[in-house]
Amino acid sequence: MAVVSLFNQAFVGEAVFGSSQDKKPILATEGLRSCIAFAGRDASEKIGFLAHFMGPDQVDGFYSQGIKILEGLSKKTELVFDCVLIGGSKKTVFSEKIIDKLKAGFSSYPNITFRIIHEEKPSEKFDLKSLSFDLRDGTYGKYNIEDDPDPRIKTKEDESRVRTNDLFCRLVCRRL
Repeated sequence: MAVVSLFNQAFVGEAVFGSSQDKKPILATEGLRSCIAFAGRDASEKIGFLAHFMGPDQVDGFYSQGIKILEGLSKKTELVFDCVLIGGSKKTVFSEKIIDKLKAGFSSYPNITFRIIHEEKPSEKFDLKSLSFDLRDGTYGKYNIEDDPDPRIKTKEDESRVRTNDLFCRLVCRRL
């Protein structure tokens, strides 16, 4: 009997969206050094997101594309997301700029509330962090790719996108 992965992984510059009913209800990312991971879950709808930001301009993509995806997943008009915010390094200017831009956008959507339930401030070094966020029950923790029986393998398209200059500006939003 094959073991099926429950993880929907976001790579650098990606956001993933889902619900507790999905085949992969655990959203995850790794490789957070100067990058920031932002994840949230609406407990009543059991829908959520996880974004892996490399640059502050990617926040615009989350708010323009991601909000539409979340609204499409919901049957309600009012959403309350309990959120986790981790990653970053004080050795780069990008980490704090991403966080500031994210928090500044919280009030831009009157029908959506983002409540931070856990935040890890950027570290003094380039610590390697990860995040997993389970949409079934709202638990979060470290993501260990070794626990994932079928991690998403990077394709040639993924590799070439990583090398492009627009990665800092563009956020790719995926819904499986």
